Amino acid sequence: MTIDIDNLEQLDQRIELLLGRLDRLQREKEQLAEQLREANTQIKQLETELHQWENAQSEIKSRIDKLLSRFDHLDLS
Repeated sequence: MTIDIDNLEQLDQRIELLLGRLDRLQREKEQLAEQLREANTQIKQLETELHQWENAQSEIKSRIDKLLSRFDHLDLS
């Protein structure tokens, strides 16, 4: 009889241990999911910023090309 009670106590301890691990893993999963959401938000912000920089660079290049074109048409002789 004591062997059965000991086995049940050991089983109970193992179950408690596993439930504790499960709880920790679920919290870790939630934290990682939040970090992923934050990283995705940051990526979107950086993509937007990159797009703005690319547009600005294109605008500057276009203006420089127009200025250089005006010099090409000048008669400097």
